[in-house]
Amino acid sequence: MLKHIKTKLGNWMMAMSLLLLGTFLGFYLFSTYATEKERIEREMGYIFSNSIKEIESKLMGNLIKVTNKGNNQISINIDHMPKNNVAVFTSKTEIKKSGKKEIRLNNRIERRTKDIDDDKEVSGMLSLMLKVNRKDSPDGILKLQQASNLKTILPEVKKQFALNLIKGKISTPYTIVVDSVKPADNYIAKYNDIPSNQRLWVTAQHKFGIIIKNIFPQVLTTFLLFGFVALSFFLIIRADKKRQEMFQIKTDFISNMTHELKTPIATISIALEAIERFDLQSIEKKMEYLGIARLEADKLSDLVDKVMQVSKMTDLEIKSEQEVFDLNALVREILNELQPRIKDKKLEILIENSTNQLEVVSDLKSFNTIVYNLLDNAIKYNQTANPRIAISSKRNGNFAELEVTDNGQTIPADFRDKIFEKFYRVPQDGQIHNVKGHGLGLYIVESLAKRMGCVIEYFALPNGNSFIIKNIQTNA
Repeated sequence: MLKHIKTKLGNWMMAMSLLLLGTFLGFYLFSTYATEKERIEREMGYIFSNSIKEIESKLMGNLIKVTNKGNNQISINIDHMPKNNVAVFTSKTEIKKSGKKEIRLNNRIERRTKDIDDDKEVSGMLSLMLKVNRKDSPDGILKLQQASNLKTILPEVKKQFALNLIKGKISTPYTIVVDSVKPADNYIAKYNDIPSNQRLWVTAQHKFGIIIKNIFPQVLTTFLLFGFVALSFFLIIRADKKRQEMFQIKTDFISNMTHELKTPIATISIALEAIERFDLQSIEKKMEYLGIARLEADKLSDLVDKVMQVSKMTDLEIKSEQEVFDLNALVREILNELQPRIKDKKLEILIENSTNQLEVVSDLKSFNTIVYNLLDNAIKYNQTANPRIAISSKRNGNFAELEVTDNGQTIPADFRDKIFEKFYRVPQDGQIHNVKGHGLGLYIVESLAKRMGCVIEYFALPNGNSFIIKNIQTNA
């Protein structure tokens, strides 16, 4: 009882450990997913900010022309600039002389604006740069008077942003809209145009598959770890269950074996004691007691033979000796050996052979053991009021088949896949075996059949059981 409680407790602890591990790994994956999503949004925000700066640099480079050699700073006079927002553009490149009389600055422009706390935002003056007229700006002075609508520059922003996303290997779908009001969806980046007070909002449409693809190594490792641990626990529990079953089977076997040994030994002792202590003048009485002793001795010999057969099969020591014999004649011989038991149980024997003689090529001793064990089981476990056993043989091409059918209790479906296991016995009446046995008969039958290249199959009948031996080589 204590051992059973320990086993149950161990199983529960393993189940709880697996549950806790699954919870931890689930939280880890969720956290990894959220972190990757945040990383993608942050990267897209950086790329959007850089895209805006690149476009500003291109526009400023196209606008600024210098007529005086040696001048390296351009003053910009801006009208309608919102209060407290100042932008100063300073050349960071050397002045180079072109083929004509004018000097042009390269496109590297540094932009300094009012500091913004939100790292998702970038500010600039794209709307002013779109309206400048270089012809009206003598002596390097650019006068920007009217702001343009950002929708004019939106295609260029989308194009530059898309190119930079490809370079950054980011494939998350997104939307860029021009609006002065914050969108309903959480935005990942924002451009604030200072002169026009317009804004570009970038929102991402995250796809589950894209994020999972990015964190696939972590996902795969997590599932492999959980699967490995779960499989290990399953194998441990199954092995423990199998060990307990084998322990119970061996315990039952030893108990049955002890009974099987003690009964004939006790009977032999009683018979010999009767002959020794009592003055038996009648020869018939002496022969009767000697017959009882011999019968019990034969039972002991049969039991020892079965155990030896199992031992030899385990050690692969059985040697097959092929010979030709009549299968139907062999069945009749075994039935004659079992006549005392057949009469005792008032069994009805039906023999249905397709031919009187059916010659096969096989190991006679092994086949004798197979048929004997099948008939022995059919007699032993048939507890019906009118027991009946039917035996039939037939030819099937170059092979023969032998079927043994009884009208006893059908083996329950839950136990049918175990009946050929060593030491296994089908439970009866609440796990109590009414008929003594060893759990070796069908194991020996299947093992010998496989060694001879035959196949044994079990079929449950509405009122009984059927065992068929197939692939018996005929003497064709």
